[in-house]
Amino acid sequence: MIDFGLAYTSSLAEDKAVDLYVLERAFASTHPESEPSFGRVMEGYQRKMGQDWTLIGRRLEQGEPLERMVDFFSDPIDKSEITGT
Repeated sequence: MIDFGLAYTSSLAEDKAVDLYVLERAFASTHPESEPSFGRVMEGYQRKMGQDWTLIGRRLEQGEPLERMVDFFSDPIDKSEITGT
């Protein structure tokens, strides 16, 4: 299982897709030559997930919503946006 939820474990396809996206970005940023290796990780994950992979894979293919979600959680919060001050 791969889960970067940190505070909880989720069975939602969206959450699993985000975790895989974050893992792929971590591989790419620390080991740029790792693309073939990461492909094997994904193949193994797909085999292990079985039918559940269909939804997870679909979310990964959509890509852009995952990037926005990761950006949302990784950007520092400007408190003035929340408080209006």
